[in-house]
Amino acid sequence: MWYIKRFVFFLLLVINVSMLWAGNDPDFYWEPKLSSSYDISTRYTLQAGLKIRQDLKWGASGYSGIRKAEGQFFITRKTFTGNKLSLGYVYSGNDQFKPSVRIENRATLQYSFKSLLLGSKFSHRTRFENRLYPDDYVIRLRYRLSYSAPISGDRLDEGEMYWIASNEILWNLNNKSQDVEDRLSVGVGWLPSKDQKLQLALEYRGSDINTSKVGHAVFIATSFYFGI
Repeated sequence: MWYIKRFVFFLLLVINVSMLWAGNDPDFYWEPKLSSSYDISTRYTLQAGLKIRQDLKWGASGYSGIRKAEGQFFITRKTFTGNKLSLGYVYSGNDQFKPSVRIENRATLQYSFKSLLLGSKFSHRTRFENRLYPDDYVIRLRYRLSYSAPISGDRLDEGEMYWIASNEILWNLNNKSQDVEDRLSVGVGWLPSKDQKLQLALEYRGSDINTSKVGHAVFIATSFYFGI
């Protein structure tokens, strides 16, 4: 089945690159993330993370430096079927270090599960988010389909690298307006130990794709996950 896996990643990479070229003067960001988890028991896990968004258009008009800073905390319960139900809180600040900072408090309900297709496991994640701002609120619904596979062989062992790919649809709505986003990501990861992993991905984000004012952004996402 290795040839099917390679074909899937090649197809996603081609789609990703074509979307980047289709974008009209996209924004560029680097988004590093640090995430830690702790198993309270065999069924309950705590997870905390930090993430920033760095504007990469140095010298351009409207350059913002650190565009966003975010902290999050989740508690997850594994169900009897192996699926996961999570409750989370996210604090986020747009233009965090400027007088024009816009604070967001976000409550999240998440459900994730896996399915088998063509002999390969796909991961599904659904989220319901209540995003509260000082002068507004937004309800956001999210669905992400993701897939990962060892670069070589059929099983991922410690010290080996793997492919990662995902596509996520987001629907933002309140009593004033609604819009749809799409996030397509392709990258690689490394598993130095069973409790650690490093990931590097190229992500395309299209915003307001249900309107005539589609926005485009390219993200270089770096992530480090570790257990304690």
